[in-house]
Amino acid sequence: MRALAAWLVVFYHFYQIVPEFPPTSFTSFFLVAFGSFGVDIFFVLSGFIMVHALSIRPRNARSFLVERLLRIAPAYWAATFAFVLIVFSVPLPSSVNSEFGLFHLLKSLLFVSYIDAVPGTRAPFLVVGWTLNFEVFFYALITASVLFFGKMWAWPCVMLLLSAPFLVEAKLGLGYILSSFYLCEFAAGLVVGLLFVRHPRLFSRQLWWLGPVFLVWAAVVLLWGGVALGGVFVGERLIAAVLLLVGALLLEGKRTGLPGIGIALRLGKISYSTYVIHFPIQVCIAYLFESRFMAVSEPIALAIMVLAVWLASEMLYRLVETSPLVDRLRQLGAEPGRKLDAVTPR
Repeated sequence: MRALAAWLVVFYHFYQIVPEFPPTSFTSFFLVAFGSFGVDIFFVLSGFIMVHALSIRPRNARSFLVERLLRIAPAYWAATFAFVLIVFSVPLPSSVNSEFGLFHLLKSLLFVSYIDAVPGTRAPFLVVGWTLNFEVFFYALITASVLFFGKMWAWPCVMLLLSAPFLVEAKLGLGYILSSFYLCEFAAGLVVGLLFVRHPRLFSRQLWWLGPVFLVWAAVVLLWGGVALGGVFVGERLIAAVLLLVGALLLEGKRTGLPGIGIALRLGKISYSTYVIHFPIQVCIAYLFESRFMAVSEPIALAIMVLAVWLASEMLYRLVETSPLVDRLRQLGAEPGRKLDAVTPR
């Protein structure tokens, strides 16, 4: 699921950044119309992973927060600085708006929302970072909940995530996040995680045959929202992402031996690096196309983009995400403090 989510966003941005290839074919039109669904998958999956991770290896609030920040910050910072170098090295394509300023860059690195050059948007310098602002808020909320509620941390998070969008007025900074219905997707992931942990029989291998049913159901919801409603809204995307997650969990025991499963698992492992590095890579490719240094057909352009993003993802994963320095920092962050067995969600 992580690989699917990351690459949906990759293809979605490709057709936004590279104007030489307007979405005229069915495949390209589908990717533009539904590619942003990858973000919804990420948010729902994040909620599930947090419950599952804290159930398998309980830890105190401090260790949890340090671990999560070290999980997302190093690769994001590396990708952001790579984008800074690109901005000062080549002219940005006409389809890319990113106003550089030290203050904005610092806010981006610290996961703080701000107004971008495009009116009405709150995008960091590296545009994909807006989702990480939500992730960091989610981690902070879990940290506070673990600190104050111990083993009952999950349900207070669910209640706040579901109620905040209805109670908080949309403003800048934290208000922008608290008023967003994307928070409901984190809550949905938490609920699925709680069901998975507390009622494993609901996801037993004997029920694997329900997996395809949920996957088809998710596709129907997504397509119905896009066609019948003229656009897939948060509600449809949330439901589809939850159905997709449940379907994937039901099929978990059947994945061994599937053709291409090794590649899929590898793409899933490096999916975070793919997510944060693909935008700078695509900007470089778009520059080559606009400068007429490269004149190729759409399929070849897609193949070049996929190969470049994949290679960059592998490099970022190996050099940053799994570097000895980052691993050592994670170990240091996990050592202090008392391990709380009570953190396991109930």
